[in-house]
This record gives sequence, C-alpha cells and structure tokens, in this order.
Amino acid sequence: MPAKDEEKPLLSKLETKERNAIEDMDDIGDTNTNFALAVQLSVRTAVMMMLLASIVWIPAIRKPFPNQIQARVPLMICLFVFTVNPLMGTAIQNAIGGINGTFWACLHMWVMNGIFPGGMKEGMSPTSSCAIFGWANFLIFTFVVLWCKCGLGTKMFALATDIGFMLAFLDPKSTMPFSENFAISHRGTAANTMLATILGCLAAPLLNL
Repeated sequence: MPAKDEEKPLLSKLETKERNAIEDMDDIGDTNTNFALAVQLSVRTAVMMMLLASIVWIPAIRKPFPNQIQARVPLMICLFVFTVNPLMGTAIQNAIGGINGTFWACLHMWVMNGIFPGGMKEGMSPTSSCAIFGWANFLIFTFVVLWCKCGLGTKMFALATDIGFMLAFLDPKSTMPFSENFAISHRGTAANTMLATILGCLAAPLLNL
C-alpha cells in the first residue's frame, strides 16, 4: 500500500453526514456553562411557585387574601410560569404584556355586563338581543386582538381570558359572578382575575432579583 494512502485519515472515506456525526461525538463530556444557570433558574422558579402556593397552603398567609383570589392561585402560578424568563428585560416585557392583555379582556367583560347585567339567563332565546350582542362582541374582540399589532403575550392573555369570560356570559346556566351595571365588585370574576394576573406576572421579574 502506498505511503500516502497509509497517512490518509480513515474518516475521509466516510460520507460527509457520517463524518460530521462522529466528529460531534468528540464534544460529549464537555462542560456546558449554561447547565448550571438553567438548574439555578429551575430551582428559583420552583421556590417562587411554592411561595405563591403558600397562599392556599399556609393559613396565616391565606387569611388576608379573599376566597376569590385563593381559588385562582393555580391560574396565578400558571401565568407566572408563562412570564418567567432568565433575562430581566424579557421578564418585565412578558409581565407588561400579560397584564395588558388581561386588562382589555376584563374591561371588555365589564362593559358587556354593564349593558346586559349577568349575560344570558335561562329562558332567553338564542336569537335574543343579549345573545346577538354577546356573539358579536365575542367575534369582534377576537378579530381585533388577532389583527392588532401587539405582542404575542398580550394576544395570548387577552384571548385566553376573554374566551373564558364569554363562555360564562353566553351560558344561561352559568353562576359565575361578574361586576354589573358599570360597578366594580370585589366578588367579580374579572376583577379577581385581574388581581391574580398582576400578582402572578409581577412575581416573574422579582425572581430575577
């Protein structure tokens, strides 16, 4: 065998795809500098989630919070997970987007219950003015949110919150309480959802501190 063939690396006889796969295996075992940061963020996130859950778990902490907020602690923790980010600026941006989107959904429901207090009631026709008003608002609000040039977080929070509200508004058997007649009630679902969203979203930037 000629000397030049003996000195030629064996990898050169493989196809490019196979050669790249073998060369990538050389990096196995190397330390990833981002791993420690990811573990730290995971632990801090879990601790903050437990602190939020203590509103339900610990009676002394639960006492100052109304029952309506306690019932929304799972939602609060879910919103916190969606908002948290290792970058402080991005966490603040996510929090502002979430609060902004929830605000528009709550405002929309407040106006609707101001015009038609309680929404659909048993005995109302599916073609009644309340039903037509509800479906028209549902479709128009969804279209405007999807059409407008706002952040994805704002769209997600606005649509997720508003769809839940609209299902209650259009359901004659719904017993979900809302602020009515253009008043703000501390028992209102929209008011307490807004408060829970603010607490959950503001916990995300605090995590970075």
